Amino acid sequence: MDLVEEHSALAIVIVKEKSQARVLMLKSKHSGWVFPKGHLESDESEEAAARRECKEESGVDISKAKCYGKVNEYDIVFDYHHVHATKQEFRARCGGDAIKKTISAYCFELEAKQTVIYEDGFIGGGWISEIEAFRYLTHEENKVSLQRALNLVKGL
Repeated sequence: MDLVEEHSALAIVIVKEKSQARVLMLKSKHSGWVFPKGHLESDESEEAAARRECKEESGVDISKAKCYGKVNEYDIVFDYHHVHATKQEFRARCGGDAIKKTISAYCFELEAKQTVIYEDGFIGGGWISEIEAFRYLTHEENKVSLQRALNLVKGL
């Protein structure tokens, strides 16, 4: 089996409000609620990629946001079954039988919410309460990442 390796950076963006935090999330057409995430470009750091992808996917500028650093790193492996394609379509698009994606999750804090203008590929987005965020997330590693990020922002 040909395994293609990729590296992506994910941005967990938090705004503290009175009694709880709000978390930037996007609603994907196929994957439910997710954090802004994407591939690293050549010679780009993980943190820089997370900041860039956040702006590209959500319209939210975190270039001046406080960064708490990497809160998690994990791998996922998927094949054509996961992307609603035939094996041949997947191989033509991705160059292999499966993809092993390493995801580096970074935590950012903004002073105030910004308007979310999500790009094509998403059907919604906004500032979700931390309680709703845990309910919406489907991948355990994203829940772990969010909990670590919230602990940092709240000083726990």
